[in-house]
Amino acid sequence: MKMILAVVLLVSSSAQARLFCAGLFSENKLFVEELLAKKIPAAEVNVGNKKLLIALVNNHTFPEVQQLYAHSLGIVVNHQKGYNNDHGMLRLGDYFIDRDAPGARRDGEINTTGISWSPVKGYVDYAAKSGRSYNRLEVLFELKPAEMRTALIYQKMRRAGIVRPDFVFNGAANPEKNNRLENCGEICFSFSTGSAIDGQVRAIEQKLKSLGVENPHEFIQEPAVRTYLKNISEYLFKAKLDGATLTPTMTTKLDKLGWIKSLLGGERVKKPALLREMSEEDVNWLLGYKTSVDYASLLKALGVSNSSTFSNVNAPRASAVMVYDANVTQEKFLSDDYTSEGVFSTWRNFESVALQDAR
Repeated sequence: MKMILAVVLLVSSSAQARLFCAGLFSENKLFVEELLAKKIPAAEVNVGNKKLLIALVNNHTFPEVQQLYAHSLGIVVNHQKGYNNDHGMLRLGDYFIDRDAPGARRDGEINTTGISWSPVKGYVDYAAKSGRSYNRLEVLFELKPAEMRTALIYQKMRRAGIVRPDFVFNGAANPEKNNRLENCGEICFSFSTGSAIDGQVRAIEQKLKSLGVENPHEFIQEPAVRTYLKNISEYLFKAKLDGATLTPTMTTKLDKLGWIKSLLGGERVKKPALLREMSEEDVNWLLGYKTSVDYASLLKALGVSNSSTFSNVNAPRASAVMVYDANVTQEKFLSDDYTSEGVFSTWRNFESVALQDAR
């Protein structure tokens, strides 16, 4: 079954052809190539002053949509009126990543972080079988390879429990473990949008200063430190997602490879002793700092904003809106009265306007 794209005003096949000829998403070659290759019916919609795709994702359309996931992340709002609440999530590649109280995630949580990684395919398959799944609305951002790498390294660092910001709700459940940031809390939405990460960076800086790193930003630029962090980041990037690979003690295992010793022999390094003398927890703060700084820069470049609604559709680099709805028919989804209702926000097709194709 081909992927169906929804717009407020239905677009005829001749209009679709003209859209393709005009260069649909001419500034976004990834989407152009995928849409043309799969012969997917498509239309442009106007959200503010941006042109976006709005796509229906279910178990039938997922095989086609998945082609877009390898190079993108999505800011997700999960509509769950049954809980009288909505839930913020992140999609990175083929996984939904969400944050809750430590130990509260039923599937995909390791290291008691409260962070779960769940395959998108598993979700759409379950939703199709059960018919009980809550709708999810995602604003999709296409990433360059280096940006995807940055996002994966940061999220794997968090999955490993290298740094542990407290969860705001049910705070008593936050574990007393190493590298805990007690005064830098998150909720699901601030985790998914990264809106708390600047505070996280500042909190880690204070931790590093207490260890004698007077200027953390300058310290991570020192040749030996930069190389060391590059090596650890490479390991994180390639690491499997399982709990045996990603652990809070992984930096100790990496030290046994002799990285610090081999890097700190030259006089050109201003403070070789400081890095060499760092404990496992100290090195974790350093790794958490570098990956957090890089991820914060990525989110700023994308223009991601903190919201429990769909305001990220207005971000300069937002590329599409993906609607996960297992129960809606194609005809209903394409109608101008299609609605996905949440507690904080509601998606309505009539709020969008189809664009005329350029000629």
